[in-house]
Amino acid sequence: NRLNQIETINVQGSRNDQKRVTNSTKKINSLIGELEGRVHILEESGQISEGANSDAAAIILAVSQLRKSNVTGEPFDKDTDVLIALAEAHPDMLVALSILKKTAKLGAATIITLRAEFSKIASDVVRLGNVSSGNSWLDGVKKRILALVSIRKTGAELDDVSVDALVAQAEEHLRQGDLTAAVKIINQLKVVSKPAAKTAELWLKRAKNRLMVERAVASLHVYAVSLVALRKQ
Repeated sequence: NRLNQIETINVQGSRNDQKRVTNSTKKINSLIGELEGRVHILEESGQISEGANSDAAAIILAVSQLRKSNVTGEPFDKDTDVLIALAEAHPDMLVALSILKKTAKLGAATIITLRAEFSKIASDVVRLGNVSSGNSWLDGVKKRILALVSIRKTGAELDDVSVDALVAQAEEHLRQGDLTAAVKIINQLKVVSKPAAKTAELWLKRAKNRLMVERAVASLHVYAVSLVALRKQ
């Protein structure tokens, strides 16, 4: 039945999430080893100065640790503080670090957490999206009924511009791990239903923060890699 299908999907999703986190951690550990190796090659070949090499190694390690913390949703204030200190000689990192500093003490919600949180509010979003904005006696009765129950449409019943459809699409994107697409979908709620959009507002803020942090971390990673890129002098 439908309940069993949902439970099966949730179990499979949880296993897939654990596998993704494990794979991400392995990739980051591998990256650390690779970049440290490249720094060593540059040091041995004399292609970068001792001071530059020291900075590069420190930045690589700090960014790698930052990426680890971000994958698990842990606070990354210590990682950020290290990078801010190093940024005195590397001002190109300051923009990304100013973004990260705002979230560093609490960390950014992971895709796993955001998916679970959205699952909890999805029915309320749909319910409030279905409440009529009219003022007649019948509309009042309808509001009271819809305040007690939530009927979710599925499959062919979904309209591309309905709250039901947007919520279902967002849930599917989250299931696939595509937070960017889910955020774009939920952003559309403000056009379709203000009450529904209001209900999803806090979740949307947390999701956007996650994406902002990921972009900042990615820019620091690119910068760290650029420091040890082999180049002729």
